[in-house]
Amino acid sequence: MSDTFRLIAANLLSGLSMLLNTISITMGTKRKMILLQTFQNICASLGQALLHGYAGAVQDGVAAVRNLFVLKGLDKKPVKVFFVALAFVLGMALNNNGWLGYLLVAVATVYAAAVVCDQANEKTLKLVMLFTSVVWGSYDFVLQNYVKALGNAVSFGMAAVYLLRHPQGKWWGKETPPV
Repeated sequence: MSDTFRLIAANLLSGLSMLLNTISITMGTKRKMILLQTFQNICASLGQALLHGYAGAVQDGVAAVRNLFVLKGLDKKPVKVFFVALAFVLGMALNNNGWLGYLLVAVATVYAAAVVCDQANEKTLKLVMLFTSVVWGSYDFVLQNYVKALGNAVSFGMAAVYLLRHPQGKWWGKETPPV
């Protein structure tokens, strides 16, 4: 497969991934966010793998499987810890992008912990997403995954706008149903 084809295919997959990610930010519940992010993770993982970004591909791949467990209610504490640890260990072991890859694995681990945490609500997830989008965007730019880097910039902006426009509500605690 030529480098040009890989670059185009990865950026197309990443475009779909970022569209799903952007839509997930607009969701009003944690469940809806995680459902869309599961499909986003699959597309992103394939795009990362095509560009030889193995630390990122592992994070997205494990996140997709973990999210399925969360959505099915099969996310007891040992299962949650297993997926967070699995993504961390595999990401560190397969990292081929130096310190940026290690930083990516660290922020992906923080986000994974927030997703599986029973006390993380939609506002908490958007705050964590704000920070992770900066690292993911930098990582993707280095990999020449320009669509995903741009998508992460948009995600950062959308999460920031949401948090600024919705200052009320708890930063931590179970999700409150919409009124």
